[in-house]
Amino acid sequence: MNARVRPLKNIDLLLNTPLFSICPPQDGEAIKRFTRHRSLVAQEVLFWQNDACEAFYYLLTGHFKLCCRNQQIKRIIGFVEPGQMFAESAVYAGDGYPYTAMATEDSELIVIQAYPFTRYLYSHPQLSSRFLAHISRLLHHQLNERERLYLHSAEQKIAAYLLTPCKGNDMEKPVCRLPARRIDLANMLLMTPETLSRTLKRFKDAHIIEEQRGQIIVTDPAALRSLLT
Repeated sequence: MNARVRPLKNIDLLLNTPLFSICPPQDGEAIKRFTRHRSLVAQEVLFWQNDACEAFYYLLTGHFKLCCRNQQIKRIIGFVEPGQMFAESAVYAGDGYPYTAMATEDSELIVIQAYPFTRYLYSHPQLSSRFLAHISRLLHHQLNERERLYLHSAEQKIAAYLLTPCKGNDMEKPVCRLPARRIDLANMLLMTPETLSRTLKRFKDAHIIEEQRGQIIVTDPAALRSLLT
């Protein structure tokens, strides 16, 4: 076993996610048996694109970027913040991981081992149905993201990204953490770093956002939402 894979801690954070929160106690106890804790240092790769899927993950602390290479073109397709799961769509696909996951800073993870988890699903149809519904929502979200990236303007793409933290909650002033490298965010949003910087400056000049210590506070969410209607 990797020296940085250790017995599990913070299992309650995983079990309180929407996927597992209404599971009966016996499901929670079973999940604990095939779940581990792991730490990575900044710039360490957790898995590579097309690697066989051995696990999916819940991020406790730190930050990840997800990269995909297609025909020699490397694209950043997303970022992972604490409290988010990732790589679960690869569990059933059988084609390996669809992207490479790299820690952008020292990070702590909960590792859910794929093989015992899927075996458990086969004999527990209620949890299996919830997991498949979760995967379906992920795929639907990915289709919406693809449409947004290719059909929307730069302002609309940045507005949607900045409003992401307030989805599903009542945050009056969403706080969006910026990646350490602006070029990574520009890559994900399919625009040049210069376009990203100019658009953020326009939003700041219009008092729609404020930037503080690598975070953006959306002071006027309505103005950003108006760009998306």
